[in-house]
Amino acid sequence: MRLNILRADPAGNITIFVLDPVAKEQRAEIANKIMAIKDLEAEQVGFLTEPINSECRCRLEMMGGEFCGNASRALGLYLAQKEGKSGKMLIEVSGSQKPIEVTADIEKGEASAEMPLPKKIEPFIFSGIECLRVDLEGISHLIAEVGTPDRRIVMAAENLFGDDDSIAAYGIMFFEKYGMEMTPFVKVKATDSLVREGSCGSGTVAAAASLCIGVKEGSESYTISQPSGSITAVVEKKDGRFHSVSIGGSVSLGEPTEVEI
Repeated sequence: MRLNILRADPAGNITIFVLDPVAKEQRAEIANKIMAIKDLEAEQVGFLTEPINSECRCRLEMMGGEFCGNASRALGLYLAQKEGKSGKMLIEVSGSQKPIEVTADIEKGEASAEMPLPKKIEPFIFSGIECLRVDLEGISHLIAEVGTPDRRIVMAAENLFGDDDSIAAYGIMFFEKYGMEMTPFVKVKATDSLVREGSCGSGTVAAAASLCIGVKEGSESYTISQPSGSITAVVEKKDGRFHSVSIGGSVSLGEPTEVEI
């Protein structure tokens, strides 16, 4: 099978978009085969499909049905480049119940995406480390407040998230909040893939949410450095509740190409 693909690089979180139609039941297998192509250095795969909502430009189905903010904003820049026009647009993304607003700037090579609001933030001690579990729509994250990744915590997270059928993917974010540095690991259940990512959009949101738990009102902006790039999260709260969250930063796109699967 030959497929047309596009390699996207949103802050180092290498994403491969499959541009041709692929049946849902084939996506996990095809995603694994694409990720096995070493030259692509892929961390995740997304499939572009027709949207259900006529107001949306496109629908993005991630390889495990999870939500991904970095892939969302990369798709926004790709669509803007195709149309030769910067600006706002709506897209559909797996793992989100509502359309996602993306803003793309072709000249700057940047894009931002609206993100699902944190549904629950729960502090606890995990493997002897102070942690927070942050549940978002489509993905959950464990925020471990240590700067150096600990493989034992990564593997132990399977006990925390593995049997939870309500989430398609989960992340372990090793976050050093004073230096604003983070190393993300993400597991997608459908493809059984565990990846140390260059950056993670939803993980950035989870980390930003952890920083403003005590904020009652107003907007906070956090730029978090990750292994392959930085992502800025903007969090707005009203009456102590999360009102809106977005992420933004640089995105670079390759040219469409064809691969043999």
